[in-house]
Amino acid sequence: SAYAGMVLAIAKARGHAVPSRPLNRLKKYLIKFVKRPADGNWRDRCLALYTLALLDAPQAAVHEKAFAQRDKLPESARAALAMAIAKINGPDEMIKALLKRDAKDEKQAYEYYWNANQQMAMHLLARCGQDAESPEAAKIAGTITRAAREGHWGTTFGNAWVIYAFTTYAGEISAN
Repeated sequence: SAYAGMVLAIAKARGHAVPSRPLNRLKKYLIKFVKRPADGNWRDRCLALYTLALLDAPQAAVHEKAFAQRDKLPESARAALAMAIAKINGPDEMIKALLKRDAKDEKQAYEYYWNANQQMAMHLLARCGQDAESPEAAKIAGTITRAAREGHWGTTFGNAWVIYAFTTYAGEISAN
């Protein structure tokens, strides 16, 4: 899955041993998946695009196709697409347009696993790829920090995204 690939790509980037053969098979599968005609499952498709960017196999042509559909995408899909575009140093205008929120996003943010904190973490990741030192990134990080309740952000899933976003943000800030 795209999540498994994302975790393996992050582990590999951080110096952990990750078997290349299964990772390459997953990469091939994800490339085929994102190139298939869209079936409305944009959340998985855009997360796969981000995973492929992490695996050094970005699919810029598919980014463009998904971007053209941005008004139809749920917020989490737009955030994942923004993360993919930011990872390959894509156009800032695309990232900004994808991270722009509207009223319908509030309804779509709260589903079984997805929550507002996870959404903000994805926004922070996209901003980090774009410019970690931007005032927008600092504002998002502050909002996420204030949203914690006894060190938690609602769900284990939300916690994982927030921790990933904060470690990425801290690494980008300290590197600069």
